[in-house]
Amino acid sequence: MDEEQLKAELARAFEEEARGLAQRSGELILALESAGRQGAQAAPQAEALARLLHTLKGSAAICGLNEASRLAHAMEDALAPVLAGRQGLGPEQADGMLASLDALLAAVRPAAPREVALPSAAPDEEAGPEQGAEDPRLTPARSASLQGLAERVRSLALGLEARARGGTPGLAGLAQSALDTARDLEEELDTVGTLALSDLVPPLRRAVRDLARDLGKQAELSVVGGDLRVDRRMAAALRAPLLHLVRNALDHGIEAPQARDAAGKHSCGALVIRAERQGNLLSLEVADDGAGVDTARVRQRALETALLPPELLEGLDNNQVAQLLFSPGFSTRSTVGKVSGRGVGLDVVRSQARALGGDAYLVSRPGQGTRVQVSVPLRQGALPVLLAQCGPALVALPLAAVAACGAAPKEGLGGRQVRLRGMELEPADLAGLLRLRYPRPAWRGRPLLAVQHEERLAGVWVDAVLEEGERRVLPLPRALGSQGVYQGAVVLPQGGLAPLLRPDWLVEAALDKGQAQALGRRRQALVVDDSLAARAMQRTLLEAMGWEVHLARGAAEALESAQSCDYEAVVCDWNMPGMPGPEILQRLRKEKGRRAVLVLVSAEGALGLAEAAHRAGADAWFSKQECAEGRLGAYLERALRDREEDAWEP
Repeated sequence: MDEEQLKAELARAFEEEARGLAQRSGELILALESAGRQGAQAAPQAEALARLLHTLKGSAAICGLNEASRLAHAMEDALAPVLAGRQGLGPEQADGMLASLDALLAAVRPAAPREVALPSAAPDEEAGPEQGAEDPRLTPARSASLQGLAERVRSLALGLEARARGGTPGLAGLAQSALDTARDLEEELDTVGTLALSDLVPPLRRAVRDLARDLGKQAELSVVGGDLRVDRRMAAALRAPLLHLVRNALDHGIEAPQARDAAGKHSCGALVIRAERQGNLLSLEVADDGAGVDTARVRQRALETALLPPELLEGLDNNQVAQLLFSPGFSTRSTVGKVSGRGVGLDVVRSQARALGGDAYLVSRPGQGTRVQVSVPLRQGALPVLLAQCGPALVALPLAAVAACGAAPKEGLGGRQVRLRGMELEPADLAGLLRLRYPRPAWRGRPLLAVQHEERLAGVWVDAVLEEGERRVLPLPRALGSQGVYQGAVVLPQGGLAPLLRPDWLVEAALDKGQAQALGRRRQALVVDDSLAARAMQRTLLEAMGWEVHLARGAAEALESAQSCDYEAVVCDWNMPGMPGPEILQRLRKEKGRRAVLVLVSAEGALGLAEAAHRAGADAWFSKQECAEGRLGAYLERALRDREEDAWEP
């Protein structure tokens, strides 16, 4: 190997080391700038930075990277007065050193990603979860393969252990060795496949520093719980939401120094990222001590942009108004600037959190600051849930939203109120809220859940609580997701899926049940279909026309529901397991006479189906494509109107 080849090889080896040295150097520059602003002594930081710069200079020179070596030497010269204690590191000096550090990295490898540099006003476009997501050492496929290998080693070890207990000599030590190997492999996988949240912080510190300078503000970022480790893909997916949150806090929350002085605050604003493990959930909070959300401005912009009807907006309290900031395309700024105005910041945060199986909400106090809480599974694709039986269906609730679970007492406070672990609740029938059946008032003695979202608490009762556990979360069909009721579907232990409820919808629906009942009785319809997506589609279409829709998965549920409610329309799928749709409608026609409009639907159109539907007692037959085009809803309205007119004829 000649000298040039040797230098090239050294330069490639130095590249990763240089990025690590530059990242630590950038953190120390920011620490020195902060100490200079506060008039604090920072000799240890200055000495540590001097050592790093000296290492960078010497290593770059050895590798033949003369420009990088020159830049490190120039930074040493700029640091000399600080190191001697003659002056602090002011903003202008910090600007120069950070710029030199960026140039040094570019000189090490011009095409390399800029690990330290981060624009002060980054683009508003949503960053995908793959941004910086994958560690080249461990792809998802490789991780799965290694995890499978660890399981095989563990199974082998357990088999050897069992044979050793059976009397086979010489296997006990081998079994223990295999178990130790499996444990070591699992620990190594955890180390390589996870990332400490503190590793996400250095670019954020730089972003806070640069953006604060651009906005004429002062702010410092601190982190609590940064040693918490999460899946690397999860950590990568959190980069964009965290950047949006700190930028949003700086632009909208932290006041200018003069305003903070006038309010009796320190001129330098505080930004805090708090990370905490709650079961298998990662709770991330970004808090600032700024002015808080101007809810009056949010209301005004909501009216100007027609985000909500005025009568609905008037009924929202200030906390509910603050949540409007998560709405897609919504911004309190009427013009677009470098940082804000496009209305994608907080929308990105909540969308990304929900895509990961979690959620986000905001709490603000006027004059005191704002906290945005993001909760996501520690491992991507998994979530701790509670499974419950609600009438004919299984549903899942995020365990983090369940404040308490217990049996409702047979005697309570009187009326509909009950006390559960010190909380006074007025429980609603969860199956009724989901319109899986007509709401039932008989809740005493049944399993009762206290559910919470943000600062609101509500009670719901279910038919049975089945189990708690961590379940894989899958995205729902578009028809279900558009309803705002579900945030995914969980994979059941025995196979199949159960819809995962959104806590915000659940609490809102339970608390508003009295108001909903006071609105008067709407027309009732029953949709019978064994397909989850088809039930959701029919329900969405009919609800859009003002119907109250209940659902059934098969004949038994349909016939039971028909006993408790006089439905004005029943829409039944033709090809039902167990009992075909025509037979179900024949049974209903026999029991209900001509009171209900009965309709059969099928996936495909075919000759002879209309005649067969008529023989079964159905009033009409439609293909599912025709239902999606609105023909079913139009027919039901016309048929019921005709029946009402016939009823009034002398």
